[in-house]
Amino acid sequence: MFVITLFKVILLYLTIFTKNGVECQQVQLELSAKQVTENESLTLTCSYTGTQAVLESTWMYSKELTKTSTLMNINETCDAVGFLNDSSLYGWECSTYNVYVLTLKRVARDMHGLYWTCRQDGTESDRQYIHVNVPVEMVEMYSPTGTMISVPEAVTTTFLCKTSFALPTPQIAWFADKGQHGGNDDMPLLDSLFVSTRLSREGFISTTSRLTLNMSAQMCGWKIYCVANNSIGYIHKSKEVSIIINENDEPSIQPPVISNFENGSTYYVKENATISLSCNVTGTFPLPDLTCLKWTCDNHTLQTCVSYCTKTLTVTWTVSVKQSETCACQSSYPEFGDITTYIHIKALSTSTHEHDVQNKVPVLIIAVGTICVTLIATAVGLVYALTKRRAKRNCRQQSMKIHATNKQPKKQADVDAISQSIEEGSSTTTTTTDGINSIDGHLQNEERSYQRLNYMLGSDNAYSEYRK
Repeated sequence: MFVITLFKVILLYLTIFTKNGVECQQVQLELSAKQVTENESLTLTCSYTGTQAVLESTWMYSKELTKTSTLMNINETCDAVGFLNDSSLYGWECSTYNVYVLTLKRVARDMHGLYWTCRQDGTESDRQYIHVNVPVEMVEMYSPTGTMISVPEAVTTTFLCKTSFALPTPQIAWFADKGQHGGNDDMPLLDSLFVSTRLSREGFISTTSRLTLNMSAQMCGWKIYCVANNSIGYIHKSKEVSIIINENDEPSIQPPVISNFENGSTYYVKENATISLSCNVTGTFPLPDLTCLKWTCDNHTLQTCVSYCTKTLTVTWTVSVKQSETCACQSSYPEFGDITTYIHIKALSTSTHEHDVQNKVPVLIIAVGTICVTLIATAVGLVYALTKRRAKRNCRQQSMKIHATNKQPKKQADVDAISQSIEEGSSTTTTTTDGINSIDGHLQNEERSYQRLNYMLGSDNAYSEYRK
């Protein structure tokens, strides 16, 4: 009897708590994705497992714990009441099969870690947490602070890069651009790395990576940089830091030098002439920037680019000069700006050259005439001096004749002959050019004649009297 009563009680229980063979009516909330990337959309579906029609669904959001919002299906029209009634943030849909769909149009990073629930016919679903993935937005090399460093060889140098906060954890990789053109020669740097992370209050992660390099001569001209990503979004790259292996502690800044010309000088050439101009710059750190050493002539530019480690840079330009112009040679220094050296090139046309020659002809004639007058005056002066000297000599000769006659009568004939020879030699002196050239020869002949006379007369002072 007891067994029959117990069976009836169980049957009554099943009849009350089951309807049409369906057990344990439930409300389920499902997400369209377990993880969603920032700024993408996410769909939440709330469904009721019973067959009874449910005309409304109530939603709760952990960010709005004190508020609820309801989706209502009235006359097959779906309306939102409460904070969900904002079409810029949410979209909604009601189904006759007890299914209500809510769309978050743009998931923000501040939704990460928050949860949603829904309730139908008095039954509430489980909590569904939102997992927001945030891509890396930037990576920064904050040490060294500039874009170029100059260090001696064998010195250890540290480079530091850090990322923005992101999720999943950002990864950082280091590379060296060795500056060789014509291919991708960027070399991964894997040694001497140290990585650390920092967690934000919202649950996002920032990564810091430290690279340590022992500088060598072959690294001169390399560019060091880092890249970062976290498997979603774009790969971001830091600035590049150029390495210069420097022998000197202090920078040496030199202006460019134009070969064979001073700064600001003028170079005269014929019109349409072709000339070659060379400009060079030499120095230590900082050397000319990669913006190059360049020539600029008449709005035309020729430039040459080199790596930072070139000690001397020369640019030679062959240019045809059609008109007067200014040519400037400019070097660029990353820390100190540009330094310019220039020359003026003046083109001389053929007509201008002939005109200059014609203007110079009268000047040449005057100069030649002046020289001729000077020579004639000099010749006249010489003739006058010689004539005066000859007159004095004639007086001495007469005196000597008298003396010779008194002392040596037996030799008078010889003395007269010698004196006559002297007078004849002297009288042949003329004012012509040929006469001036023969004056020295006559004087020498006269001197020898007086020496002979002295010997013949036996006088010790005959010749000395003549010299006086």
